This record gives sequence, structure tokens and C-alpha cells, in this order.
Amino acid sequence: MRNGARITATSLGTGGAGNIDIQANRIRVIGENSVIRSLSGAGDAGNIRIQANEIELRDGGAITTDARFTSTGGNIDIDTDTLVALGNSDISANAVTNFGGRVNLRAQGVFGTAFREALTDRSDITASSARGPEFSGTVQLEVLNPDPARGAIALPTAVGVPPKPTSPCGPRSDPRAIEFFALGRAGQAPNPIEAATLEAMPFTADLRPIAPTTTARAEATPPLREPILEATHWQRTEAGQIQLMAGAPVQWAGGESSCRWGAEP
Repeated sequence: MRNGARITATSLGTGGAGNIDIQANRIRVIGENSVIRSLSGAGDAGNIRIQANEIELRDGGAITTDARFTSTGGNIDIDTDTLVALGNSDISANAVTNFGGRVNLRAQGVFGTAFREALTDRSDITASSARGPEFSGTVQLEVLNPDPARGAIALPTAVGVPPKPTSPCGPRSDPRAIEFFALGRAGQAPNPIEAATLEAMPFTADLRPIAPTTTARAEATPPLREPILEATHWQRTEAGQIQLMAGAPVQWAGGESSCRWGAEP
């Protein structure tokens, strides 16, 4: 059903409107004024019963048992696998001066619509009365897999700007001086707004393949050590041992018994 197509059971006289009973595999009601409606001006509004695997309402398409004047709202009973209602497409059993009707919905999944106290510019399921909340009807939803977006927490869209870190390098007076940047690793994360505006550092590299070379094994170099000197004399220690000495003897005052040699053994 599109472009103003309608299935209606209307009575604007003293009697109530008739009922609408639909069984189908798939029902699509698309566009403003495309509607499945039972409307009454007096008495009781008619009822709508729908059984379908898929029901799709788009761009103002509606299922309604609204009641005008003194009529009470009719009842809507829907049994489906999936119900999709988008673009201000409503399911309503509203009334003006009397009681609203009842909406009973059983589905595996409902998408794009939700129960509300009154009609809005979104897709609504309502059973309200213009006479007041105490005259509102009832809405009963039995949904096994509700809309996953319903009840979701809206995260803030504004991104906070973290304070800039204090440079440990001190104030920059020389443009060639060292700069300090918070890179985000083991410290404060970079500003998400300014990160994209940072100038990239110049990078050059020689990407030519490296030619194979022969690496010569380095000869082991012995550690440096003192040169070996030839012994030039000897002396007897207090223990009676003979030590060979290198270097010239140094004669101190005190005679032969006070002699000390100027070299180590």
C-alpha cells in the first residue's frame, strides 16, 4: 500500500465502525495517508486484527483505530515476526473525548518505534485520549528481541582537550633548541584535536639494497701489559729467598744494611 492507498472501516453516523481482519505474509504501508484504519464518530470504533510474518510502515504509513467526537478508541491486535516503523509511522488507538482503545503487539523483533504517552514526530505506539491521561487506553508489547538501540546510553560527542604538559627543557628561546613532546606512551596521551595538525618530522633514508660484503674476522689483540725487563742484579729477602731485580740499585744513607733497590722484583 502506497501513495495514499487505504483499507478502512468507517462510520461517521450513530453506529460503530466495522472491524478489519488481515492475514498476509508481508504487509507494507508506505507514504503519508497510506493507512489501515477503523474510524468512528459515535459509538465504539472498530477493531483491527493483523497476522503477518513481516509488517513494514514507512514515511507516515499508519495503522489506527482513532475515534472522533464521543466514540471510544478501537482495539488493535498484531501478531508478527518483525515490525518495522520508520519516518513518523504510527500505530494508534487514540480518542478525543472518550477512552482510548487497546494495542496488543506480539513480535519477535520491533524496530524503529516504541510506546509513548502521546503522538510525536517520531514513530509511536499510542492509546491516548485528548481528555486526559486518566482516559488513556492500554498498550501491551510482547517482544522477544527488542530494538537493541532502545535504552542505549548516548555518549557525549564533545571531546575534552587535555592540558598541555610542562616541558622539562625550560622555555624555548632559541628556535634550534630541544623541544619536549608528550607522545602518549608512558605519559599523557596527545591532544586528539591537535594530533592531526602536528608537522611531521623530515625523514630521509637510502632504500637501495645493501650489496653483500665479505667480513674479515678480526684478529684477537692481546691485552696490553708491562714490558718484561732483563734482570740486572739480585737480592736476598728476610726469609732467605733470592729475588732477581731489574733496574739500577739506589744507595740510601745508612750503609750497606740500609740498601734499597729502585726496581720491583
